[in-house]
Amino acid sequence: MNQNLNLSNQIYQMLAQESMAYLKPSLELLVSELKKAFSIEKEILKPDEVCEMLTITNPTLDKRVKKGIFSRYSFDDGRGVYFKRSEIISALKKVN
Repeated sequence: MNQNLNLSNQIYQMLAQESMAYLKPSLELLVSELKKAFSIEKEILKPDEVCEMLTITNPTLDKRVKKGIFSRYSFDDGRGVYFKRSEIISALKKVN
C-alpha cells in the first residue's frame, strides 16, 4: 500500500512538472498581452488614452494644452499627437 502511495505521488509530481512546462510559455504570452492591453509601463499616450485615463473629453484636453498644463509631442514625420504619461501624472496637484 505504501508503495502504491509513493508511486501515485511520483506520477502526480511528474504530471505537475510537465503541465507547468507546457503552460509556462502560454502564460508568459498572456501576461505580455495583458500588459500591452492595459498600458502597463507605457510612457507615450495617444490623446484618447489620456482622456480615458483622466476621464475627460477631447475638448477639455485641448483646453488644458492651450493653458500650458500639458504638452503635446509629435514624431519627425508629423503624424499623430502624443503625450508623456509622466508629465500627465506630474501635472496632477494634491488637493486638501
